Amino acid sequence: FISCSHIAHDCIIEDNVLLAHGVLLGGHIKIEKHAKLMGLAGIQPFVTIGQHSYVGGLSRIVQDVPPYMIVEGNPAKVRKVNVIGLERSGFSQDGINTIKDAFKQLFRSETLNRNQILSELENQDNLIPEVKVLIDFFRNVDKGKSGRYRESLRPTLTNIS
Repeated sequence: FISCSHIAHDCIIEDNVLLAHGVLLGGHIKIEKHAKLMGLAGIQPFVTIGQHSYVGGLSRIVQDVPPYMIVEGNPAKVRKVNVIGLERSGFSQDGINTIKDAFKQLFRSETLNRNQILSELENQDNLIPEVKVLIDFFRNVDKGKSGRYRESLRPTLTNIS
């Protein structure tokens, strides 16, 4: 955690995470292992930042960030696979290429039905654990309000009269 970064209440931060200068985390955020968040990124409450992902500086994150991806901008968008981060973490070139293929299917395909794409990925013969992580991540995103899975875990409030 570098200077002026802020972690609000009920956040879960796994191992080997980097929060650069001025990163602001709202409440109930989960940051998975090996994620990197660059300077002045602001993260909305109930967001999940996937493992080995990279959040560019000055980005506003209002939806879950998929594992292994680079997101940046305002509003933030998935730009590409975090190849350099994966190489530095010891991923094989074959594994990285398989993640890139899954990225192309998920984000650059003519098919607009994400569930159909996820089913096709699941049924591939060469399904590697990292692609399974991506599939599970996207299946969970759909459960949450506004693409934030952790929000679906929020306890329901009851009115007390």
